[in-house]
Amino acid sequence: MFVIKKANLFSVSVVFDAWTTELALKENKERIYLELAERLRRLRKMHGWSQSEIASKLGWTNTSYSDIEGFRKKCDLNSLVDLAELYQLNPDFLITGNRDQLSAEMIAKMEKSLEWMHW
Repeated sequence: MFVIKKANLFSVSVVFDAWTTELALKENKERIYLELAERLRRLRKMHGWSQSEIASKLGWTNTSYSDIEGFRKKCDLNSLVDLAELYQLNPDFLITGNRDQLSAEMIAKMEKSLEWMHW
């Protein structure tokens, strides 16, 4: 007969809570990277640039950029800063989608673009 002692149950509970918290954080990170990739795609299209044009402007390989936008590679901090500078945006917008720091001109451009409808 298998008996679960209270101490064991508590340990299992703590481990389970830690595991589910870690899983939630991992899923949240994955969602953030996925949304970042989508924002990059929309920005690129809004500007009428190809992936290779973005890569060229940044001095990257085509694969480096397409992997970030295609969600095959995570965007590191240096790349994020490069992209924010290219689009003249606050990196916060690229990460969170928070438009508070955007210029009125950029918001107007986004609102006119079909890429940003229903986003």
